[in-house]
Amino acid sequence: MNASPTCIALIVAAGHGTRAGEGPPKQYRPVGGMPVLRRTIEAFTAHPAVSEVQVVITPDHRPFYDEVTSALALPSPIAGGDTRQVSVRRGLEGIAAKTPDLVLIHDAARPFVSVDTITATIDALKTHDGALPTIAAADTLKRLRDAKVEATIPRDNIALAQTPQGFRFLKILAAHRAARDATFTDDAAIAEHAGLALAAVPGSRLN
Repeated sequence: MNASPTCIALIVAAGHGTRAGEGPPKQYRPVGGMPVLRRTIEAFTAHPAVSEVQVVITPDHRPFYDEVTSALALPSPIAGGDTRQVSVRRGLEGIAAKTPDLVLIHDAARPFVSVDTITATIDALKTHDGALPTIAAADTLKRLRDAKVEATIPRDNIALAQTPQGFRFLKILAAHRAARDATFTDDAAIAEHAGLALAAVPGSRLN
C-alpha cells in the first residue's frame, strides 16, 4: 500500500426504512434540519483522507436521492439489492474499476459519525486487513428462548459493532465474492469468515 492510499467511502442507502413509519425512507428524512443521507455523505466528503464517496441506493428511491444530494459532486449511485449484503457487494463491484487501496463501508442511517472515528478506522488499516469501531456492551445480556430468559451472557470482551467498517479493498472484494451463497450480518463477519485480520477502534454512542 502506498504512502497516500486512495480511499473510497461506500455509503449503503438501499434500505427501505419501513420501521420509520409512513413517509420517505428514514435515510431521506431530515434530522437537525438536514436529510440523514446528506449529513452522512458530508461527514465523509469533509474528511481529507477520503478521496471519493459512492452511494448505493434502491433504484426506486432515485427521486429522493437526487433531491437530497443536489449540488454535491458525486458519481452516479449504484443500484443495490434485496439485502444489505448484496447491496454492499454490488457497490464494491461498482467501484472495482477505480482500484482504490481502501474502502470504508458505512450505513447511511448513521449520520453522526465523527471525524475521529473515520480517522481511527483508516489508520488501523496501516497494519490490519480491516477495522471497525466498536463500543462496549453496557447492558446485561440475556439469551432468550420462546420469549423466556434462558441464560445470562457474560459481557466481558463483548462489543457492539458500528460502521464505518474499513478494509483493504481487494481483500474485502474477494471475501464478498466468496460469501455470495452465505448470509452475514455485517462486512466484518464476512471478513472474519475469510480469515482477514481485523482491528477494533473506539466507537461512539452518538454514532
